[in-house]
Amino acid sequence: MMYSIELPWKDNLAQVSCIPEGKYEGIKRWNLKFNRHLQVMNVSKREHILIHPANDATHELKAVSLWSLITGAGKGIRFIPTAGGMKILTSLVYGVLVQHDHVFINKNQILMNLFERAVSPTPTFFQKLRNIGLMLTAISAAIISTPVAIPAVITTIAGYLAVAGTVLSGVSQVTIPEDK
Repeated sequence: MMYSIELPWKDNLAQVSCIPEGKYEGIKRWNLKFNRHLQVMNVSKREHILIHPANDATHELKAVSLWSLITGAGKGIRFIPTAGGMKILTSLVYGVLVQHDHVFINKNQILMNLFERAVSPTPTFFQKLRNIGLMLTAISAAIISTPVAIPAVITTIAGYLAVAGTVLSGVSQVTIPEDK
């Protein structure tokens, strides 16, 4: 797996900001410095946005770079050297371009940390599912903690309800609206 890394958002200013979220065409590019790499086309108010190898976003990057593991803001570890990762990416993209006229890059913020997702607004449907999950968990806790003898099949079912309710409420709580 490879990750990409960009500069922080600074109002789409050239050479200091990442590009805005959106769908962009990717084309083949070659030069002596980076060899085979990619160029991102049709970025509003920007030109020559490249995807190429780099080691440190703040010092080397004016485009997008590839990493094996993100370790912090603008930093990463390259289990696959960025040049090796670039060869994998360009081979894939160039291969698609042989069969098709265009390759598109859909840039959006896919990854949010768990805390950001948990505190983001939950869509209405998933709020209802979360509440159902919480009720299932509460019912199973009441059954399991009952001080009287209960048949084993009922306590087994209560255990399953606890797991189902916990998963349902947990997943529902970190679900975010599609526009996020």
